[in-house]
Amino acid sequence: MFAGLSYEICAAAWNVIIPSAIAANIDGVTNKQAGTIVVLYPHTGDVAFMSRLNYNHPDAEKYDRIAVAKAVVSKKTGLPSRQVQQEAPHLYLPGMTKWGGAVIRNGLVVAFSGVQAVYDEAIAWFTDMLGFTLVADDYQPEQDKRWVLVAPPGAPADTDAVRLLVQQVLDRLSRTIGLAIGKASDAAIAA
Repeated sequence: MFAGLSYEICAAAWNVIIPSAIAANIDGVTNKQAGTIVVLYPHTGDVAFMSRLNYNHPDAEKYDRIAVAKAVVSKKTGLPSRQVQQEAPHLYLPGMTKWGGAVIRNGLVVAFSGVQAVYDEAIAWFTDMLGFTLVADDYQPEQDKRWVLVAPPGAPADTDAVRLLVQQVLDRLSRTIGLAIGKASDAAIAA
């Protein structure tokens, strides 16, 4: 007979899926061998279980906080956090995280932080829906960021050429914003 959710049951389940989590990291789906899973007790919303992919990662505590924050969104709204983000943002309360990554089924909430789903969803949308070409998808260790670059149909697929084009657009945008701010300041001073 099932005695209810316990730390031991959660730990056993985590031990079953940890090889998949490691494989996801090797495939580049998770952030730099970092990530935290959280399970909440259905009736209280308290943390029943929490475990990390890498306890020595410098951002491990950050991923703990993010996983709990995602779980809270699902617990309070009764919806998966991605669904709240995409279909019901009016349910967000002040201070709630806006990232997906938590699911809720029959009151049981499970959340994971560390997956770069937003990048992958954006790449899929630009390439599948708009016909863009994926030019670069690289981890930049000096910035601790993932660099994703897409090019519109017919644009050069050369990484340097696309980066130069992006830089020119950003420079032009910066100048335009600067001019607009300058004009607004002049108008305010004149008034």
